[in-house]
Amino acid sequence: YLQDDIYPDSSYVAAALGVNGEYTFNDVKYIDTLTLDGRYIYYPSLEDFREEWISRANMGLTIPLYEFLTMRFDFLWINDSNPDPSIGNNKTQTNLMFGVDF
Repeated sequence: YLQDDIYPDSSYVAAALGVNGEYTFNDVKYIDTLTLDGRYIYYPSLEDFREEWISRANMGLTIPLYEFLTMRFDFLWINDSNPDPSIGNNKTQTNLMFGVDF
């Protein structure tokens, strides 16, 4: 979101802290394999990290349906201390995706 009257200063430095993880469950009843993965990323302000920050979290489940077809469910959560006024400070999104391996 760029609008000069809200964000007049375009000079900045950024930093990020994050953690990723993945675990695969084998021999799950009916589906054989289930992969659970997650990620959390925190972008603090370098001037005042208590006032200006954004965080993103993502959790996903992946299930291979056939040798060539995979189903994935994603949950994404974004929290912003200084958001675009039209969005608000929290945003959640869920996705159901199918992947074809060829």
